[in-house]
Order: sequence, then C-alpha cells, then structure tokens
Amino acid sequence: MKSTLAFLTLAVLSSLALAQTTPKVDGVISPGEYEHSITSKIGVELYWTLKGDLLYIGLKSPGKGWVGIGFETVDQHSETGGMGMGDKHPAMHGSDLILGYVKDGRTVVDEYHGAVAGQPQPYSTMGSKANILQAAGSETPEGTTLEVVRRLNMGNPMHVNLQNMVGRKVGIMLAYSDQKAFVYHGPTNRIALEITLK
Repeated sequence: MKSTLAFLTLAVLSSLALAQTTPKVDGVISPGEYEHSITSKIGVELYWTLKGDLLYIGLKSPGKGWVGIGFETVDQHSETGGMGMGDKHPAMHGSDLILGYVKDGRTVVDEYHGAVAGQPQPYSTMGSKANILQAAGSETPEGTTLEVVRRLNMGNPMHVNLQNMVGRKVGIMLAYSDQKAFVYHGPTNRIALEITLK
C-alpha cells in the first residue's frame, strides 16, 4: 500500500513538473517558469524553453524602451571563437531579429531580417508570414519584460531555421534601448554570445 501511494505521489509530482515546462506567455517571468536562463553583461536576462517545434523566449531588460534578441544565420555559425561584444560572430547580416516594447499597457512586437548590418528590415515589408505566434510584455520601474513564442522552422529560406541547431550552440545577439521606437541601441547596449539550444 505504501509503495503504491509513493508511486502515485511520484507520478503526480512528475506530471506537475512536466506541466510547468510550458511557459505562460503573459509578460511576467516567474521563478522556474523557463527551463534555461542566462544573465548577460549588459543586464538583459534571457530565458528559453523548447517545446516540440516551438521556442518560448523570455527577455528582461533594465531599459524602459525596446528589448530584442537576434539569431544568426545557421550557415555562418561556427562553434569556435570568442563571444564578447564586438566580436565578429554572430553577425546581424542575415539574422532573424525579434524586437518588442510595452507602451500604455500594450505590447508591440515586430520581426526583422538583418538584410544589411545596422539596417534591419521588417519581415512584414518583405512578403514573409509572421514567425511569432504569441507575445506579451510588461513594464515596471525595474525595466521591461517581453515573452514570445517562435517557430523553430518557418519553412522559408528568408528566416533562420533553428530546427537544425537543436542540441547545438547557436549565436545570438541581445540588445535594448530606452527608446520605444525601434532605433539604434547604442554602442554599449548590445552583446553577442552563444547558447546551447536545448
């Protein structure tokens, strides 16, 4: 009887743990909500969880404007080299960028293609479908929080196919601004680094 009860308790706890692995996209990042997280040197916190063919992303920024993440093109990626700010890799050229901010309680998110370094173009003006399935954000005196759900593979060569990078290192960029408009982040509010996409 005791062993049966212990087994049932373990099964319930396991089910609860599995249920908690899908983040709630509500603009609030709770402790343990995401499976993985890092805090960058510029103060932007990145959270992520993979569920099937979807990538759940959470970003916390110390700024009151936009915060964003970029995924470099897989073809250009190499798993060697330094990853400090200003390093060559990852590069904006050819990357997928997700930028968002919160204004008057409303979350604004857009996706950009790094067609030219320093001059990303909105995918919406390039004839591409949206890659973001859900988005929510919030703003507090401490900064801005953004949560999004992204497909790993759009099936469109214009977008970065992250499905091929699952279990491997991928180069990313994090950036933020105190401006609500999607303007240049400045020389110190951007960093390049690697994460293992798992």
